[in-house]
Amino acid sequence: MRELPLYTILIVEDEEVFRRVLPLIIDWSSLGFSIAGTVENGRKALEFCEGRSVDVVLTDIRMPILNGIELAMELRLRSSGTKVVLLSAFDDFEYARKGIECGVYGYILKSEGEEEIERYFAGLRRRLDEEGAAPPGSGNLDSGRERSLASLIEAAEAPNAAEEGTAPLALALVDLDEWPMLERQLGPQAVHELRDLVRLELVELVEKAGLGSVADHGRSVAVVLSARVEAPNLFFSTLLGEVNSRLAIADLNHRETTSVSLSFAAVEGGRAGLGTALERASAGLAERVSKGPRSCVETPVRSSRGLESFPSETTLVGELRAVLDGLRTSRPPTREGEATAIIEFLDGVEARAVDCRLQLIRPVADFASRAVVVLTRESESPLAESPSAVAVLDSILAEIPLYETASPLLGRLKHAVSDAFGALDSGLDPRGIRLVREAIECMQAAYQGSISLESVAARLKVHPVHLSRVFSRDYGKTFTSVLTGIRIEAAKELLADGRYKIYEIADLVGFGKPRYFSELFKKMTGYTPLEYRGKFT
Repeated sequence: MRELPLYTILIVEDEEVFRRVLPLIIDWSSLGFSIAGTVENGRKALEFCEGRSVDVVLTDIRMPILNGIELAMELRLRSSGTKVVLLSAFDDFEYARKGIECGVYGYILKSEGEEEIERYFAGLRRRLDEEGAAPPGSGNLDSGRERSLASLIEAAEAPNAAEEGTAPLALALVDLDEWPMLERQLGPQAVHELRDLVRLELVELVEKAGLGSVADHGRSVAVVLSARVEAPNLFFSTLLGEVNSRLAIADLNHRETTSVSLSFAAVEGGRAGLGTALERASAGLAERVSKGPRSCVETPVRSSRGLESFPSETTLVGELRAVLDGLRTSRPPTREGEATAIIEFLDGVEARAVDCRLQLIRPVADFASRAVVVLTRESESPLAESPSAVAVLDSILAEIPLYETASPLLGRLKHAVSDAFGALDSGLDPRGIRLVREAIECMQAAYQGSISLESVAARLKVHPVHLSRVFSRDYGKTFTSVLTGIRIEAAKELLADGRYKIYEIADLVGFGKPRYFSELFKKMTGYTPLEYRGKFT
């Protein structure tokens, strides 16, 4: 029988006694591993990994120069398939758990002894074997992952399927928001690439963590959870947030529609209940119409008043006409005031769609199309008298049928109204330039905390749609890209200071999650935070 190749381990430990003892007290070869080397700090570990394959890094947390968590983040940013396992003292236990967010595969307490280390690495060997359609050290851990949910259900229901320990407990569907609109904006191929990115991220977050299986299901990606979690709703909400964070890193243009939603249902009756759970999760995605993008929906779908309580198209058009009549008969408002009155009315329509828990987009789409006609042809609004304003509003008529949820559709209409009023004026608006400057001052003063377009708009006493438009029109950048740039520049200064750890800098500049910060920093600057610190300080 041919002997299987061993997976390689690099031991990183600043205490010499541990560097000497760890390779000797464990029979690594019987577990399927070989010691590739030992080094005393994270920087030397990175140097060791340059140009050679290492499957596992077993590292202490607290080390000089570069600690275990920073080492894990750096290896991830360098596109390494290496798994990082933290070796921690008891006092570092909570600290080690936080490291999972930074790209750490797992952790072992130093106090647990040889048997626990052997047990852990026996399990890790099984995980590497499961991932290993490719040979050890190749880094290609995603081969063979393209499989359909139908085949997964069929395999689970087979008579010889394994019993306890792998039974499905919950099923979730993860779906790109506003798929048809994304195809119009980016093209079908780019949207399918985004969807593949979502699947690969779920493979890493679910399969490689030993929590369940990931499979294709039409345009969605299915997650079959087989490991028990204390709070499934919290687990799936966190999973959704992680995937959306990584989509944001992949898309530095920060398109509002580049996101996913998730719907999940418990699997009742073991494998036989997978089909029912699938139906319930599929139905749950319909709640996005009112909940909007990035929704996390737990099924069964609750009863809703739906269409019978949402105002008719005739009622909404009548209310819009009343707003326009009010503007015409009152003291002449400013262009900004006229736009704000119409946009605030559309805010109310959106709020009613949410309140009624609509699960069909058609009534909102029909009203939006009719609203364009009213604003450009059936009223005495100044928009109807301007060919450029009419052209702006008419341009969205072909887009309206492509939307799948109420908030983005009405949001697009609000932006079109704002742009149409802007088209009535020629040249740059000095008020808009001043507003952008004041908004940037707000961001520079508060970037460390939670800050949003809505919070800055409220502080400046303008509508968020208006603030968004003046950023695009008068500054040529989006609000989000400007805020991200401010935070990245602040991070550069802190990296040059040298007193702060990289995960501390993530908090100090308002990113929160160290992994998100590090990956975004590399995408924007071309350097990992550690590389930047070494090159420019």
